[in-house]
Amino acid sequence: MWRSIRTLEFWFTEMFMGVGEAANALRSRALPLLAEDPTRLPDHFNGGPDVSPVDETTRRRFFGEE
Repeated sequence: MWRSIRTLEFWFTEMFMGVGEAANALRSRALPLLAEDPTRLPDHFNGGPDVSPVDETTRRRFFGEE
């Protein structure tokens, strides 16, 4: 469980606190998709690790890669 929470925390830090051109490009791609489809935002912090797996599919959806 702790591994999934730490992984998710790393993803959130990268998405919302990253600096520089790459971080800005990431947010430009991902945030509009998150606004259109809130299910792209992992909810482990509130709902626990059983809400959705912390896996490559979840990561790609969160970062707007698919």
